[in-house]
Amino acid sequence: MDVRVLAGVIREAQEPVAVAVAVCGAGPPSVVSFHDAGRAPLVLVDNLADRSDGERRAFMEGAWRRDHALCAALEHQVLVEDVDGVVVPILHPEQPIGAIRVRCEVGEAATLAMIVATRLAQLGVPPWRPRARARLTTRQRQIAELATRGATNNAIADALAISTNTVKVRLKQVFQRLGVGRRVELASALQHASTRFEAPPGITHRGSITIVIRPDHASWLRRAG
Repeated sequence: MDVRVLAGVIREAQEPVAVAVAVCGAGPPSVVSFHDAGRAPLVLVDNLADRSDGERRAFMEGAWRRDHALCAALEHQVLVEDVDGVVVPILHPEQPIGAIRVRCEVGEAATLAMIVATRLAQLGVPPWRPRARARLTTRQRQIAELATRGATNNAIADALAISTNTVKVRLKQVFQRLGVGRRVELASALQHASTRFEAPPGITHRGSITIVIRPDHASWLRRAG
């Protein structure tokens, strides 16, 4: 695996699933999974020819808990080796947001995870939390986006031709739906709620690569806002 070449491909990816697909398209047997705050997998991407769709479904539905290397990597935020390769967490300042299992040298695996984490950060992907499930109305999103740009309530009211009181009410609704308490937290929450994924819920096959997205999280993961 040429990590430098792979890094260039990853940097071209425009959303999280594409990042995972880039990793798994590199050649070595690889698995990339994205997890929520409770460590349950939301997205699974792999290029394993010997893994069945039934095994993938079982993993998403709870078998992941029996993957001791994966659980240790996520819980302790450390690289773990086992018979199937190297498992390294994809780190975010708040919590691990995923993991990569790949058959390669330890140093290469660590570098790969750092490249992936960096790209996800560039894309504005924060940890996945249930709070981002709530859909914002068009007006709520307009108000929230103006607020993240530093506009005052009066300025937002003038820009949207609504009353200042309406702005206050809508902002309060936005805070409640996204689970934030201050304007400075809005930008990250909005980016989270706007993350697009390029595959439908369920299982998608693309050549040697398989993508699995939990159906019960599809509306959350694919929300356009």
